[in-house]
Amino acid sequence: MFNISFGELFAFGIIALIILGPEKLPQTLRTV
Repeated sequence: MFNISFGELFAFGIIALIILGPEKLPQTLRTV
């Protein structure tokens, strides 16, 4: 497992939201 803090996870979520766009994010989260 990765040792990830909540802040890093939140930041990653923001970056993913910017890169993928809001419409693709829910589908991506379900895939993971």
